[in-house]
Amino acid sequence: MKKTFRLLSLLALFSCSEGEEYADIPEPLAITWKAPKNINLEKGETKTFTPEVSNINDKTVFYWKQEGLVIAQTQALEFSKRSAGTYRLAFYAQNEHSKDSVTFSVTVSSSQPANSDAYISEVFEYLPAPGQFINTSIGNKNSGEKLIGENSGEISLGGFGGRVVAGFNHNISNREGEDFIIYGNVFRRKGKEINSEPGIVWIMQDENGNGKPDDTWYQIKGEAHSDKGVVYNYEITYTRPSTKKGDIKWTDNQNGSGSIPHNQFHDQTYFPLWLESNTLTLSGTLLPHRTTINKDGHSISRWYGKGYADNTHGGDRIDISWAADAKGNPVNLPHIRFIKIQNAVNHSTGRLGEISTEVAGIADLSLIE
Repeated sequence: MKKTFRLLSLLALFSCSEGEEYADIPEPLAITWKAPKNINLEKGETKTFTPEVSNINDKTVFYWKQEGLVIAQTQALEFSKRSAGTYRLAFYAQNEHSKDSVTFSVTVSSSQPANSDAYISEVFEYLPAPGQFINTSIGNKNSGEKLIGENSGEISLGGFGGRVVAGFNHNISNREGEDFIIYGNVFRRKGKEINSEPGIVWIMQDENGNGKPDDTWYQIKGEAHSDKGVVYNYEITYTRPSTKKGDIKWTDNQNGSGSIPHNQFHDQTYFPLWLESNTLTLSGTLLPHRTTINKDGHSISRWYGKGYADNTHGGDRIDISWAADAKGNPVNLPHIRFIKIQNAVNHSTGRLGEISTEVAGIADLSLIE
């Protein structure tokens, strides 16, 4: 009986010790990466890798290797190359109990895809403000499609805030100098522009790779952005008139009000007919107008400097390096995919109507020069 009791006691002691020993062993490190591991980049493009790691403790260390050599000792890695080629990356997580790793293959290309079109391939949005050219051939519901392709046509953005959003079928690289050109309808007399109607230019990368302009917009900071009277986050609300030839009344967030007057040269109604609402609110960066009346009684709108659409005779060449974030700080974008143009001036010139940005095409300079 005593022998049996001693044996049971030893078994119980052994079982308890074994259970306690297994309970002290932590779960092993586990790296999770839900996106593809074969990645394509263009020269100069930056990709941020941040693998998820579970079951870490205060002794866990992280490190990255490229072709077997340690290049970083962090969990996140910003990877960018100026040389074309295929690069092998490996991420490691390690502590005193376990170790895990994941590998990536990154291909950096040296040229644009063979099917890259030099001109706009898709228009995502056309929303003009009211104006004298709205509800005409250059300002109707489908006019935005005119910007597609080499033989593009002209469209009007109407009054302040009217916009168009378009994209290419490839990334435009941020090369040395200007990167793309926006065509307008600016005339020049005696070497000077006489009817500049500037549009703010916004640019966007396709960061999530879905081919849609749903990432972060960056504003091109043109030379007139330093002028006195520039208003950021300016907002204006237009009201549909009660009659066909009624003036378009507006109010803004600066306690201002006014109208876009109906003129004798354009007989149609100026409020976009395809909009269901009787009001239209638009916002953006407001530039002060540069319109004067010369001695012959003609309205003259002078050049606004570099960095705007419909501002320069022959087209406006834009450098991606002029981009700024929401706080006005410069940003370094290796390339962009989408472009937004928005009328930047709220001013009526009298009988010649409102200042209205016109766009007649956009092209990737690297593919036309």
